[in-house]
Amino acid sequence: MLRRLAAHLALLGSFSVSACSATLSSSTPDSSPDGGPTEQADSGLCNGGTRVPQVHRAQASACSSARGSGDQFTPRSGDECTSDATCTTGSNGRCLFLAGNGHCSYDACTSDTDCTGGAVCDCRPSGTSNRPNICLGGDCRVDTDCGATGYCSRSEIPGAIPVWEGNGAPGFSTVFSTGYFCHTANDCCIDKVDCAPNGTHYDYCLFAKDRWMCGGGP
Repeated sequence: MLRRLAAHLALLGSFSVSACSATLSSSTPDSSPDGGPTEQADSGLCNGGTRVPQVHRAQASACSSARGSGDQFTPRSGDECTSDATCTTGSNGRCLFLAGNGHCSYDACTSDTDCTGGAVCDCRPSGTSNRPNICLGGDCRVDTDCGATGYCSRSEIPGAIPVWEGNGAPGFSTVFSTGYFCHTANDCCIDKVDCAPNGTHYDYCLFAKDRWMCGGGP
């Protein structure tokens, strides 16, 4: 975990969050003494409205067992694995090359019932992807968890450490969260389209603390 984390910590200094405003405007955030992510004061004027999000989870669905092959790489000392065949201690093992070494990766779930604490079984993008199915936390699993007319959407921090390592990795800190969260009337954005680009920042609609806000990564 620490080896993989070290390769990605350098990215964290560029995470930013825009100040909330009724027009979904972006502004340059205050600098952080340690170079980490920062957040400006909330104006209290954000109102995401009632538009249906482009991406939301109307109902739970099981993940496919299909998974692409692991990565091809030249074996070296420190590898946990050298091929998919050497990853046998979990479900649907694949050998992935991360932070300079081979590491075994396993599916954590195939459906929400495999996840504890109300987490969602987040499926890999396709049957050809070698990314694992993982359990992602948050405050909802499906739209109805957010009320009769609510919506539950997925937030993922762009350019961060691999999503399956989670926000709890040592030294990982950001105002944003990866997981599934309800939209509310206090949101500053509903979809990525609401977030006007400012260089390479503020291009994404992400969940931060208690609402959806415009933010971005490198």
